[in-house]
Amino acid sequence: MTHAPQIFANTLATTDQAQEGDALEAVFQEAAELFAALACPTRLQIVCQLRHGDQTVHGLVDCIDSSQPNISGHLRLLRQAGIVRRERSGRQVTYRLSSTLADALCAAVCIVN
Repeated sequence: MTHAPQIFANTLATTDQAQEGDALEAVFQEAAELFAALACPTRLQIVCQLRHGDQTVHGLVDCIDSSQPNISGHLRLLRQAGIVRRERSGRQVTYRLSSTLADALCAAVCIVN
């Protein structure tokens, strides 16, 4: 799976129609992968929580009605999709959004308090 921020890196500024079609197909593929990663209510909740600031797994468990192993699994998928990143400080692991595109998409569906 490619990283979500790369979706804007694709350019269609080419005069060759075949290359343009291939580039457009790549954009659609990357967008579909991003939507697939966000196609779960729990993952959308996680991203919406991270819009408010960095969180630990336990902080997310407290905000979202789900178990720690479940939240960790969703975070792993979101990391693989390039939507979130983690930072380790000793034993503490903090998660934050790394995709402005995912942030913008979630702004459309999240109620910001």
